[in-house]
Amino acid sequence: MSSINLFAYTTNVLFADATFTPDEYHYLQKKKQITMCIDPNWMPFEKIENGNHKGMTSEHFKLFEEKIGIPIVLVPTKTWSESIEFAKQRKCDIFSLAMETKERKAYMNFTQPYLEAPLVITTRMHTTFIADPKDVIEEPLGITKGYAFSELLKEKYPTINLVEFETLDEGLDALREGKIFGYIDNLITSGYKIQQKYFGELKIAGKFSDTWSLGIGVRNDDLMLLQIFDKVLKLVKYKEYNTIINDWISVRYDKGFDYDFFWKMLAVLSVIALFILYRHVTMQKYIAQLREKEEALKLLSITDSLTGLYNRRHFDTIISHEFDRAKRKNQPLTFALLDIDFFKKYNDTYGHQLGDEALKRIGGVLGSFSKRAGDYAFRVGGEEFAIVLHAVDDEECTSYFDRLRNSIENLNIEHRENLPYGCVTVSIGVTKITHYENVTPDALYKFTDNNLYSAKENGRNQIQKKVL
Repeated sequence: MSSINLFAYTTNVLFADATFTPDEYHYLQKKKQITMCIDPNWMPFEKIENGNHKGMTSEHFKLFEEKIGIPIVLVPTKTWSESIEFAKQRKCDIFSLAMETKERKAYMNFTQPYLEAPLVITTRMHTTFIADPKDVIEEPLGITKGYAFSELLKEKYPTINLVEFETLDEGLDALREGKIFGYIDNLITSGYKIQQKYFGELKIAGKFSDTWSLGIGVRNDDLMLLQIFDKVLKLVKYKEYNTIINDWISVRYDKGFDYDFFWKMLAVLSVIALFILYRHVTMQKYIAQLREKEEALKLLSITDSLTGLYNRRHFDTIISHEFDRAKRKNQPLTFALLDIDFFKKYNDTYGHQLGDEALKRIGGVLGSFSKRAGDYAFRVGGEEFAIVLHAVDDEECTSYFDRLRNSIENLNIEHRENLPYGCVTVSIGVTKITHYENVTPDALYKFTDNNLYSAKENGRNQIQKKVL
């Protein structure tokens, strides 16, 4: 089916970088608006305040609405449970932010995730660090009613003692009063609530291995709308996503919640606990577990959970830092963007589970090529990766990326739709900076993205390099 640029068909909204099929365009024109349910009390992700949508997802949906070109209208609810009921009754077309479960698949389909957060346990301050959640699953643990992980945790831990609350605030109040042992939610929301209301009374004491992967829920009787939102998620650039995350987490937390201070306070309390337990024979084991979990939590915030590479949030920090360092030392800096060729077709043909396996294997190759100090590999989007290299000459640079491209092709991951190769390949855009006049990190990214685009336009499975 041919595609059509909507910019040519509308006067009230600009669609300069959104391309839809004719069927999608006519669907949107006919639909006129999209109704949306949210969790009305789930900050910093989202809430309803004076009838308005606030929080991180409200910023995301401003971008999505701009790409789609018709209004996305909030359907007010009082609780998440009520939002779920509204979705079942088709009073809303979408959930703004939700996790896929077997139960929800009965009435909703789900896009690819656009936000992720680890699952943690919040406790009162006197509780010692929880090395393994299995140790406390028979204790009364609070969770918000209707949350996806309620269903998933019951499957994983049949004996888990979950106590459901209508809102997170009700649950954390019960925890503060000692009515439950702990409360299960994601790291971002839990940290935000502790900072806002429970600082000095509650703390994050442990984590699950699970990650809260959140996308858009779309009513399952409307596959066209699901298709449109999956496309829109890819149209929004990772920098736009990253700006929203930084605005709501990094900047706002810095004003009222100093994470460095939080972890230092946690370390001080841990030292006090260790001093009390000094006479116990398990002291050394406890210290080792504490250090391991603290390092794991730090690493978790900068690591992509699927590939093990650094994530796009860490990329935004590193690229500016490494650019400034190379410029200061007047050393060459090489930056590359890699994109898996026809990866959507791969997922459509082989399924998302094999797609994830392909991403893991490619991530493994990139990790093995980034072992030197000062070299970095990132997953910056669904099928997009980035590499930063220091001080390599032109010959070494060309050889490096040739070997990298060949190594990925030589994985021999079958991809029938990627002709003429028949296996998974990547296109690579490379920019090497030797002179820094009038060049910024943003300009570097744009140059490299253009090179990547050229590699795709010229037949894919190749490298386009430019020296500045």
